[in-house]
Amino acid sequence: MTEEMKLLISFITASGFVVANQNGEWSVTKRPKGQRVVKQAEYTSEFEQAWKLYPRRAGTNPKDKAFQQWNLRLKEGELVNDLIHGTIRYADCLRKTGKEGGEYVLQAQTFYGPSKHYHGEFKVAQSVVLKLPAGNDELLRFARENKLPEANMNESWQQYRQRLTEILEKRSKA
Repeated sequence: MTEEMKLLISFITASGFVVANQNGEWSVTKRPKGQRVVKQAEYTSEFEQAWKLYPRRAGTNPKDKAFQQWNLRLKEGELVNDLIHGTIRYADCLRKTGKEGGEYVLQAQTFYGPSKHYHGEFKVAQSVVLKLPAGNDELLRFARENKLPEANMNESWQQYRQRLTEILEKRSKA
């Protein structure tokens, strides 16, 4: 479809008509009373950046409603950097606690809503961090992500787990 055709269709639909294409035949009909026109939101690059960083959740997460809340906060004087850094802290906390993708992840519209959840600190409790992954591959990944030492060639997996546990306990007391 050409750009001219897209422009023409958007003009026709904005004027209260419905444009349809069935089997190569175009038709234009009057939109039924009460049927709303759904506009495609144009998201800012800053919001798109935050949206990519926002943690996934099990339920719905309407992007357009999150964008509305985002814009309302900006109109109130909030800074884009505060919204993005809050998103990063929240996503990091959920990732570290293993809750990313779960049902209790806030919808983005709530996160950016009037309660201003993006201002939260999102600290991870040390007891949560101390849980080492069960599998050996996951353990190595966990160690890399948390800047822990690698396994020594001469130690067993059990010894390596013990060493990491001791390091994490020392960190939590510091």
